[in-house]
Amino acid sequence: MRLRYTCHVIKILDGRDASTESERQHGRAGTTSRGGRSRRAFLASAGTTAALGVAGCLGSGGDTVKVGFAVAQSGAYTLLGESVINGFKLRVEEELDGQLGGRDVEFVSQDTEGDPGTGSSIAQEFITREEVDVIVGSISGAVASAMRPVIEDHVDDLVWLCPVGIGWQWPMDTPTDDVSVSCTSTQFITGDAYYQPSAPMADFAIENLGDSCVLAFADYSAGYQYGGLFRNRFEELGGDIAGEVPVPVGTEDYKPYLQNVDTSADFVFGMFAGSDAINFVKQFHETGLHEELDLSGVGFLAEADALGAQGDAAVGTYSALPYTPGKDTERNQEFVEAYQDVNDREPNVYACTSYDAAQVADTAIEEVGGTDANDIADVIPGIEVDSPRGYFEMTDSMPYHPVQDVDIRRVVATEGDAPPTNEVIDTIERVKAPFDCA
Repeated sequence: MRLRYTCHVIKILDGRDASTESERQHGRAGTTSRGGRSRRAFLASAGTTAALGVAGCLGSGGDTVKVGFAVAQSGAYTLLGESVINGFKLRVEEELDGQLGGRDVEFVSQDTEGDPGTGSSIAQEFITREEVDVIVGSISGAVASAMRPVIEDHVDDLVWLCPVGIGWQWPMDTPTDDVSVSCTSTQFITGDAYYQPSAPMADFAIENLGDSCVLAFADYSAGYQYGGLFRNRFEELGGDIAGEVPVPVGTEDYKPYLQNVDTSADFVFGMFAGSDAINFVKQFHETGLHEELDLSGVGFLAEADALGAQGDAAVGTYSALPYTPGKDTERNQEFVEAYQDVNDREPNVYACTSYDAAQVADTAIEEVGGTDANDIADVIPGIEVDSPRGYFEMTDSMPYHPVQDVDIRRVVATEGDAPPTNEVIDTIERVKAPFDCA
């Protein structure tokens, strides 16, 4: 029987234990590596020693792990939210017999609708009413930003897992070396940290697509962050940004915005996801822009779930992302087959990053022998995961995110009635975001 108290909420995010070995090899405990602070140093600087004493009165432990999904399940990001849920559940229900760390799992889920206010309310409800042990979300960076202050008020009681939305914001024209982000000591990213698909794509583009680019992106925080980091690296390499075309999230008619694309440029770098990516790519092709400019972007632009709807319009699109379903490794193919068997569709990056979150959570809970949030958060830094994407190691200092390989892909046509697919043409190894904590 699980112990619960009205003053208590524990959330587990993402954890797999390599802590003991990692500390022996890297001297993690209480140290700081380049680009961030250790979690323990952060807690000390935040004056949480007393808070930890209070946290001791909070109910921890129990035989059940309660997982709460705070993701979009309607609107432009419906497919993304469904994939996050499906990826996490695949690991738990199909491979771990419905358990995390040897404890039975209970799932709850709420639709953020892609709305920051709704996301904030869900985070509060998960903490105060549902008393979940694992919080997974969100999809939108703007929603994650709204969730952050709610979660920070309970930083000693929960661990926050972010397979997609991160909630970092900074002005688009900030030089990459000057970027500092809001660090929450129990926030762990299992997706990408904005920089990882952006800067490597700039290196590829300057060598293969040309030195003049138009940025087109969803008009919200993540669009500006991905676009800004691409621009910084592209200009550093001698490239020129010929124009910027921000487009509101949820737009259906892109043609008025596509009229603003400077066709004297060599290519477009796009940052759209979900139904926005489908509409943008299809209308980029319908307007004939594909005959004048190459199309590239963050890999969400041409993800597995979008390619079926985009069809031939997506063929030739270049993108960068840490995960590609067609990657020819035994580990990935096992994952793809298992996911298809359960969900009747190919996994995308959101499914993979959430699947890995479940892997990490399982190992961390098993390692600490319970669901104490501070114990969980202590074993996650430096953790390594046997991921379908390839190399994965969580940074051992904040901001916590995976050091990982990044695939450069090109969409190619397939035979018969099968939709186009991404073909990996290069892999950039062990990419880490060079960010500091604010």
